[in-house]
Parts: sequence; C-alpha cells; structure tokens
Amino acid sequence: MIKSDLLPEGLRLFFKAFEDDLSKPQFKNLKSWTSGILEGNSSVYEIQESFSEKHVSSLTRFMNESPWNHNSLNQQRITWASNILSIRYHKYYPIIIDDTVNRKYGSLLSGVGRYYSNSEKRVIQSQTIVSSHMYLGTSDIPLFVDIYQKKDKVDDLSQFRTKIDMAMEHVENAPRIKDRTGVVIVDTWYSSNPMIKKIIEEGYEGIIALKSNRKLNFKGKKISVSELAKLKEDDFEKITVEGKVYQSWTSKVTLPGISNKLTKKPQKFRISISKQLMKNNKWTDFKYLLLTDL
Repeated sequence: MIKSDLLPEGLRLFFKAFEDDLSKPQFKNLKSWTSGILEGNSSVYEIQESFSEKHVSSLTRFMNESPWNHNSLNQQRITWASNILSIRYHKYYPIIIDDTVNRKYGSLLSGVGRYYSNSEKRVIQSQTIVSSHMYLGTSDIPLFVDIYQKKDKVDDLSQFRTKIDMAMEHVENAPRIKDRTGVVIVDTWYSSNPMIKKIIEEGYEGIIALKSNRKLNFKGKKISVSELAKLKEDDFEKITVEGKVYQSWTSKVTLPGISNKLTKKPQKFRISISKQLMKNNKWTDFKYLLLTDL
C-alpha cells in the first residue's frame, strides 16, 4: 500500500516554491524522494514501494536523466533557509569552506582515487569532497558540494577545477542575507591570493588561517608570520574565552600582490597571532589568522 505524502507541514510550504520549476511528474518524484529519505529508506526500490505509484525506473530516470536544474533548486533551498533562519540571529553569519576525504572501497564512483587522509595519516582509496556550510544560530545549513578529481583523471582538461577553484565558486554563489554580513572562514589550504581577493570582491569578510611561512608586509618590511611571532612576552595580551586562556597579539598588515580596488593602494588586513594554554600548563603552537575586518 502506497503511503500518502509524509512531508511535514513546514516542508510542504517549502516545496511549493519549486512547483513552477518542475513538471507535475517531476514534482511528485521530488516529494517521493524526500519523503522516503526522511523515513530512512536507503534505496530507490524502497522509496518507490512506499511513496510512488510508478515503476522504479521512473524515479531512476528522474534523478539521472530528467531535465530539471538541481542548481536552481539548491539556490532556492538556500534562499528559503536563509530567510527563515536569519531573522533570529546576529549581524554576522559564518560561511565555512573545507574539504574532506571519504573512504571508498570500490572504484566505479566519480572521483574515486588515492588521496591522503589527515585523520588516518596515510593515503587511502577515497573521494575528496569540497563542501561549504552556513551557520545560523544552532542551524548548520549545507550550501554546495563538489567532488574533486586529479588533473590526470579528467578527460576534458578544460573542465578541470582545483579545490581553490571550487571554493571560489562557493563564495560567488553563497547567500547574501539582508542586514547581515557573511564571514568566509577557511584554513591554510585556501589562503591563496585569488581566494582572498574573491572573498573581498564578493562583499564578504574573511577569517583565513595562514601557514607559518606566509609573507606579509609589516612596517615597511617583508616578513614571514613566524618571524613576526618572535615577540616579547609583554607584547601579548592574555584573553579568557569561555574558560579557555589565550595569549594574543594583533596588528595591521598588508599582503604582497593584493591592492584595494578603489584606491589602488595595498589592501589592509589584520593579523592575529595567538596560542592557547592547555591543562598541563603548556602553550600550544601559534595559530595565525588573517582578518579582512580591521
């Protein structure tokens, strides 16, 4: 017996936004997929048995061949979530971009190859996924997902994209929330000049982790951030955040190769150098953050 549409009331209102972009059969298939996944079904057959009156091939064709635009639907989903959730929260909202390695035991899926896993400290059979998330209050909203492929595995080299290329596209397509400021947060892998410029050009603030050998301009001298961290103990300010103790030093700097688009002068940033006091009374290694908000 086919179950009725089990979408919660809130999601029914959400899905109404897609009716104009999909044909009636496509719209039914979309609701069947969503209802089945929410019920914990893991296969096309299970979803078809419970939520669709059509043959299982209909759902398969909908996902693999039907000419609907998943990017358009994803943008609508993001806009809907942003408008609903941003009402209750603060002026700033983080957009977090990073990549992860997902172990795979077969080799037929797109992008499967030998990639280094930071958690396992070795190369494993896996996919590398570049993803972005928006964080509003207690809600983590997935934005975009890309599967990275090594250059020698791409048939058409014009289609090859680096992880930074993918991350820059995520920044370009990330949501703008009225009266709120998005803050793009990335680790050292994404601290290239093109990425930093993209964050600024798209009107976001950025919090960017830097490697210790990254060169900065400080007081007219080109210097690495690790050299900059050779400060006297008195230069650091002790800060307590949620019971955790830090020593922090900050100053304005510029980066070689990045100028302000309007003034043509070097773009100013703020560098933050800090370390944390652990329970054994030892300090962690320094962390270096570049901030676009002075």
